[in-house]
Amino acid sequence: MAMSRGNQLITLAVVGGIAVIIGAGVGIYFWDRYNKVAPFNKRINEYTQAFAAGPEQKDPNMNQPPFGPGGPFGPGGRNQPAPGGVPGGDRGYIVGKVIPVSMKDKKEVDWIYFDLPDDLRPKKPEEVGTVAQLSWHEEMIDKYSDDAGAYVHFCQINIVDLGKKQVVGTWTVRGTDPPMEKSHSGAAYGSKPTKEIVDYLKSLPRQ
Repeated sequence: MAMSRGNQLITLAVVGGIAVIIGAGVGIYFWDRYNKVAPFNKRINEYTQAFAAGPEQKDPNMNQPPFGPGGPFGPGGRNQPAPGGVPGGDRGYIVGKVIPVSMKDKKEVDWIYFDLPDDLRPKKPEEVGTVAQLSWHEEMIDKYSDDAGAYVHFCQINIVDLGKKQVVGTWTVRGTDPPMEKSHSGAAYGSKPTKEIVDYLKSLPRQ
């Protein structure tokens, strides 16, 4: 039995209402997050400046990604570093609470902020004693049959003692492999090493 026009309108209204509610919920979610990091973004220039390496940093190559050979992986089995982090220089330490910032062209608070535990995540700029400068980039490790790239996320983390205005630790971490196969056109990526970065920050000694 065909649906009457009245029932069709009711169904459309219900579906439309659900879509509006979902859209509003998503909007509120992002607006809330934006407002929480806004006070820190006002001071982003302070957090993202180029800090000198402190005396704790003995490794002259601390800013070079120390990528060593790894086992074969990825769509074509190219050798790359094993998943996880590779230390480069001292690991650093934490003073106060940590603000993670993205060092890409548009410098801003990295949303890893929301993954930090309460004892590391500052609620206001006055609580920040440590800056984690996150330098993200992607590397193509292979190609798929359609000639699209297969990419891995990398992140170099510089730990900055904000009071001393010095880099006191650095670490480079690699995300997961891209999928062996894909069902869509275009490039494919592995996941970002978000958990590894949070675990690294949690593991640092406190001062």
